[in-house]
Amino acid sequence: LLVALTLQAAIDPSQVATVGFQLSYLAMTGITLIYPILERWYPADGRFDPIRKVWRGAALTLSCQLTTAPLAWLTFHTFPVISCSPTCWPCRLPRPSWSWAWLR
Repeated sequence: LLVALTLQAAIDPSQVATVGFQLSYLAMTGITLIYPILERWYPADGRFDPIRKVWRGAALTLSCQLTTAPLAWLTFHTFPVISCSPTCWPCRLPRPSWSWAWLR
C-alpha cells in the first residue's frame, strides 16, 4: 500500500490533494488494519456457514466506512448512513455465475 502510494505521488503529486485519492487510501487502510480485527469477532467452527459470508461483507464495509467517514464528513458535511445496509449483506452473498440482468 505504501509503495503504491509513493509511486502515485511521485508520478502525479497533485493527485494527493484529490478527495478520491484520499478516500481510496483511507478505505484500503481500513481494510488492512480494521477488517482482520472485525472478521475475528465471528466465531469460526470450520464448517460451511452462510452467515459468516454475510459477516465478512459487513465487516469489510464497516472497516471501510470507519476510516473514510471522517474525511467524508469534513469534505461533504454529511455521511450517507443508508449506504451501510445495502452494501453490508446482499452483494457479499455467494452469487451464481450468470447475470441477474434478465430480471429487469
